[in-house]
Amino acid sequence: MKKYIVYIMVLVFTASLASCEDWFDVQPKTQVKTDVLFDTEGGFMRALIGIYTQMADNSAYGAEGTLAFMEVLGGSYTSVTVNNHNYHKAWLYDYEHSGNEARINNLWSVNYSSIANINNLLEHIDDKQAIFSDGIYEIIKGETLALRAYIHFDLLRNFAPAPIKGLETPAIPYVNAVTTVPFPQLSVGEVLQRVIDDLLEAESYLKDYDPIGPAFETYEENILGSTSIDEQISESSFLLYRKERLNYYAVLGTLARVHLYRGGEEDKTEAYKYANDVINCQRFALNDSQTIGEQSTSFFAMNYMAQEYLFSLYKRDILESVNERYYKISQNESSKNILELNEAKRNQIYETDKYGGVADVRLNKLFALNQDGINYYLAKYDYSPNNNVNRIPLLKIAEMYLIIAECADSWEHLKTLRRMRGLKAMAPGNTLQQEIEAEYLKELVGEGQLFYYYKRLNQLVNGNMTDDGKFVLPIPDAEKERGLIN
Repeated sequence: MKKYIVYIMVLVFTASLASCEDWFDVQPKTQVKTDVLFDTEGGFMRALIGIYTQMADNSAYGAEGTLAFMEVLGGSYTSVTVNNHNYHKAWLYDYEHSGNEARINNLWSVNYSSIANINNLLEHIDDKQAIFSDGIYEIIKGETLALRAYIHFDLLRNFAPAPIKGLETPAIPYVNAVTTVPFPQLSVGEVLQRVIDDLLEAESYLKDYDPIGPAFETYEENILGSTSIDEQISESSFLLYRKERLNYYAVLGTLARVHLYRGGEEDKTEAYKYANDVINCQRFALNDSQTIGEQSTSFFAMNYMAQEYLFSLYKRDILESVNERYYKISQNESSKNILELNEAKRNQIYETDKYGGVADVRLNKLFALNQDGINYYLAKYDYSPNNNVNRIPLLKIAEMYLIIAECADSWEHLKTLRRMRGLKAMAPGNTLQQEIEAEYLKELVGEGQLFYYYKRLNQLVNGNMTDDGKFVLPIPDAEKERGLIN
């Protein structure tokens, strides 16, 4: 068994490579630059990190695809009920409104742009195997394949009906090559199978080489400290920050999520298997309620959340572009953007009428009173400037417990998660699925996943969602005009 321990002092690697976006352009006019980029191992590293940087843009996973637009559609925020709020029309599921149309079109175009960059990297990497140090080719190819699957899966969850409506329903194109020939629209089932195929191939590449994976005896991230990482890309620095990347166990976690979404009986067996492998790997253990309760507010995001992330995106300017733009009322930002929860909504999510406001540590640790002294904002993104974590969660260990609870009808996995958050008793009379839903709300609030939970079960989010057609975002008209999209 190999042994590989990685100590992380500050999560700044992605930020140091932000300039690679200028390099990574697949348009013909910059073909010479692309060729130069892919002449060296460091060039492939820069290209991969550039994809992560693009994904972290506010129009994609950096805000709209997670904590902002998608979370509004999931029904979490109460400030959006005001008529002049910038997300009011999203709260009403009015997808024809100009603001929502722009958000939706960006989710489509930016994500497919990331996929184009992914395919450009994959088109070059096999012919350049000789330039890579041991294991780097496998890690880069595995991560890139996994990213292609991950992004396509979310495009599917946004722009196509859920599998519960039929696997033969027309969905989206699965773009897996660099070409000027348009890709055909596939069915929901065909897209899901291609997602799974890419993830399985990614798993095979990462299994023996990912430092956080099963081929290595231990893996450790120490995120405290102030040592900076040199901008020079090297093999040693590239292998850091595995929880910030689509690593081996994040691939397994994504497979669990995808199989659960597809929803067949065999899928539930597969989802259970992958989720169980992630839990048993002991790389992403849940923090217990006592540990969480002892953390100060400034270290909360690191010690409670970041250590439980299977996959997250580094976002250098998260304080300005997320926390101050969407959450904390300030003189620099219009209140029309502020996403808050009133006390009644917070109490509803955490079921204070059943369990009180003391036991569940998330009730207080996840929220902070805004400057108005009335409403609460999510503290998930309220990172201290000295912490240097700055991460958008995309997949967490808690979700693996919820997947197993659902796939195996396991009260024990649900109780384990609840116990680690300070809850021991169960409200009488609730079904297992009702309790699972309650935990999805508590654990994943502010992450953009609630909309997909309701969609998977074809369960309307709230009274504003008048029909299940609102679960499908409209594909941009420009794509339909090309004649390949229904």
